[in-house]
Amino acid sequence: MLVGFIYLFSEAIQNVGTVSLPPVARGTVALLWLFGVFIATQRVVSARPRIDAEPLMLTTVSARTVVGGLLVAETLRVLAYLGLPVLVLTGGVVYLFGSLVSILLIPLAAILLGLTAVLVGMALGYAIALVIATSPFVARHKTALGGIAVVVAMGGYLLVTLPQFGGVGQEALAVLPVGWFVDLAVIGSPVRGSVTRAGVAVGGSLLVVVGGIVLVEREATRLWFTDPVSDEKETDVASEHTTPEQDGTRTALADAIAPLGIPRGISQPTRRVAQWTLLRTRRDPRRLNFLLLPVVMVGSGLVSSGMQAASPWTVFAPAAAVLLPWMAGATFAMNPLGDEGTVLPVTLISVSGTAYVRGLMLPGLLFGIPVVVLVTGVRHSSDRSNCRSRLDSWE
Repeated sequence: MLVGFIYLFSEAIQNVGTVSLPPVARGTVALLWLFGVFIATQRVVSARPRIDAEPLMLTTVSARTVVGGLLVAETLRVLAYLGLPVLVLTGGVVYLFGSLVSILLIPLAAILLGLTAVLVGMALGYAIALVIATSPFVARHKTALGGIAVVVAMGGYLLVTLPQFGGVGQEALAVLPVGWFVDLAVIGSPVRGSVTRAGVAVGGSLLVVVGGIVLVEREATRLWFTDPVSDEKETDVASEHTTPEQDGTRTALADAIAPLGIPRGISQPTRRVAQWTLLRTRRDPRRLNFLLLPVVMVGSGLVSSGMQAASPWTVFAPAAAVLLPWMAGATFAMNPLGDEGTVLPVTLISVSGTAYVRGLMLPGLLFGIPVVVLVTGVRHSSDRSNCRSRLDSWE
């Protein structure tokens, strides 16, 4: 899309002349940086608080080496997403304006943006993981606290992207130095930025890199060499619970997901995969936080479009019909192969591919589709009632 835009409007862009860099551009870059920090923090807290084969790694190489490897891996992951847009943008600027210095500065700005966002996110993530590992209260309530944090973060995102509600636009973030990477990227082009801001962005990035590496190393080392507290309350061992062998009708896996359940008419391999999927989602609901990111992004765009229409609720029913089924499927089938961990080979040779895929789909079909139909139907009925009321008033 960006290539097509540059090709179609190349002559018009070249004839614009010198323009000042608008504050909204700096604010957009700052919002992108904050989004990267949020993602990096989420990954450390939810997915990667500890390393694979931890005893072997920590007794073979130093913690500094491990931290360095994790930092390089996370940075390369971010740059993999930024690589193609940055390449196209750099080529477009060189093609349109003949700015050879942009070949260096635009990728440099992207690398500094990604590296600093990853470092700050990892520092925050390991700090949170350390608190969870040492505080019994936080360990027991980490799911609720994490949900509140995600809601607050998403609320802030909506506040900035939907100024119709909060009166705060992306240009309000232009004062943050993390948005000044764009001043570095536009040097040599007709877009006039601030050389001072560009220098501050580069100097500040160097400080963040040096300080961030030291901080992340200390936090990660302390976390890895600390025995985590238990996140479960003490219970009476001799509790009166009917075991699956005593009742003879329900398995331990079915008990674990109660009151939810999978119909017994489903074949056993498919039913077992579906039960395991439900159990994983129930035990670790924090993983669902990743679903909120695309939902909020798409939702903010839909709300913005609805605000420009006659009624903000005009797009609700079709959006719910498209977005909710995706959420129903993604809720129970997020990273299915990765969730199997070390037992993945056993799973692959024990269950056929068809049964495995059906088991992943089954929870979304059983529990998600009814919600989709209900929400979409209620909204559609409400829209029809409103239209009928308007027609009656016109008559």
